[in-house]
Amino acid sequence: MLTTALHGYTTNVLRHLTTIFISLEIATNLFYKSDKEMKTLYYTDANTKGKLINLYINQYSERQLRIYINDIIQEFRPKAKKTTKNISLQELKAFVELYGEPVGGEFCFMR
Repeated sequence: MLTTALHGYTTNVLRHLTTIFISLEIATNLFYKSDKEMKTLYYTDANTKGKLINLYINQYSERQLRIYINDIIQEFRPKAKKTTKNISLQELKAFVELYGEPVGGEFCFMR
């Protein structure tokens, strides 16, 4: 009877640990991609609001992204309208510095 109780406990513990390890493996694959899976992005991939929003849409809502981008544009160009579509390299660098790289890609700034 004692052996059966220990065996049941061990099985449950092993099942729980297996679930944890599988979850960790999935998380590792999602967040720590190898360099081969990372796409190199350049300024031309995100030189407009629309392109930048498409890169980050999986991480933030479109409304949040528009607010973040417009705030950065207002910092660098106080007289710019909210309907401005183009983003300067300096503004893009500030955005990436504040909000990080998009999932699955990394920017290459060659200046």
